[in-house]
Amino acid sequence: CESLCHPAFVYLAAIYAGSHDRGTVLGVFQMGNSIGRSLFPIIHGRIFDYNWRLCYLIASLYPIIGFVLVSLCPFRLT
Repeated sequence: CESLCHPAFVYLAAIYAGSHDRGTVLGVFQMGNSIGRSLFPIIHGRIFDYNWRLCYLIASLYPIIGFVLVSLCPFRLT
């Protein structure tokens, strides 16, 4: 899924950003992606050692949080 979803997310972030701040938006997007790829395995590894079911429960909340944040974000595609 990563090879299919990531280019689509980058495209959506590029469309969302205006031409004057596209570099900043894509830079912050990639920074968040890098932080997530490096920290979340460590965090979830600790949680997995504590309770493996809790690890999957927390991981299932990320898409829900993302959906809520996107739903609250007022943007216009022009």
